[in-house]
Amino acid sequence: MGNNIGEYLNGENDLGRKAKLKELVSMGFEESPAQYALVKTNFNVQEAVAYLLNQNEVEASVSNSVTVKTSPFVPKQMKTSGGSNLGKNNQVNGNSGASARTTKAALAAINRQDATKTKRIPRSNNSSKVPDNEKSSSSSLEKKMESRASRLAETPKALDALVFLIKAIENNPADEKFRVLKVQNRTFKSTIALSPAGPEFLKLLGFRAQGYDPTTRLRPVEYRLSRRDTDLAKLWMGKAVLEKAKEGNTYRLAKAKSDFQSALRKSLKTANEEELRRRKEYAKLLAKEPSGNSSISVIKIFLGENLEHSRRFFCDDTLESVVQWLGSLSSIIPDKLLMSEWDLVDVSLYPAKRIPIPESLGSTLQSLGWFPSGQMEIIMHKE
Repeated sequence: MGNNIGEYLNGENDLGRKAKLKELVSMGFEESPAQYALVKTNFNVQEAVAYLLNQNEVEASVSNSVTVKTSPFVPKQMKTSGGSNLGKNNQVNGNSGASARTTKAALAAINRQDATKTKRIPRSNNSSKVPDNEKSSSSSLEKKMESRASRLAETPKALDALVFLIKAIENNPADEKFRVLKVQNRTFKSTIALSPAGPEFLKLLGFRAQGYDPTTRLRPVEYRLSRRDTDLAKLWMGKAVLEKAKEGNTYRLAKAKSDFQSALRKSLKTANEEELRRRKEYAKLLAKEPSGNSSISVIKIFLGENLEHSRRFFCDDTLESVVQWLGSLSSIIPDKLLMSEWDLVDVSLYPAKRIPIPESLGSTLQSLGWFPSGQMEIIMHKE
């Protein structure tokens, strides 16, 4: 690799490599450390970001002497064996203009080399690979993010809200409303706070839990990302990890279920003129709800989260009567069931049993096992 990183960037793939360097620089990293990080991670942008983040800006990046000994940012004139003279030779003699470009990390290491008595690690022949100890450190933040993201995938609303938040901060860096999240805010509670991993992910992005309400004994009151704590590279990494989680089966299945429940709730709340007319038509097809206890089946239907309805039928009424009753609640439900876009399942049994519609419309409630009672749920259709 040599000491000239610029030479390593040139070659048959130099356009792609320079594009990756430009991407790191656009995140706020200085060009020289970004070059070095790319080379050490074999031009993997995400690993390079993790490497730079875990160097703790200046101090941590030079905490062991191998960085000073092998870093291409340290001019040859400064790589002397006389430790006691290093602090005195910060000014390079001769042609010290372009050839003496150094980073703060290198200077900090040189100035305190006498005090740092870390065992030097021999430089590997394959210098483009990150040593095991550095690789473990550089991936720790990413691993923590991936762990939370895998849990967030089970709650698409929380994951999607975090992606939106990160993009909003990137696009509106001066807007404080994206940097202060009130714990009692309705939107926060119905999105990010739906999963315990949501607030945990905020902390990994740099948000700090702040405040205490003595009245409600609530702690924290808010999550705040100050300008000082804002790290564009962390935000970029967080967004990349979350976007990757959205490609997995866990997220896709949970998202489909969430969309189904939203559609079901919307269908029950819709009350335009045409919908009301259709509901009345279904209600007219229903026989009067029976009273008394003789030959009665009590049918309970679960419609999404925390929403249920029940009605009394005669035990020799058919499944068609139940479907008509569902149509009086929302005219969309019978259509979705008949087209097999939604499923009606018997949750009185374990495991739950899918009821084939329209094949079972003529079956009596007693023959279906729903006497004296039955419990059903409408769920998303499964192939």
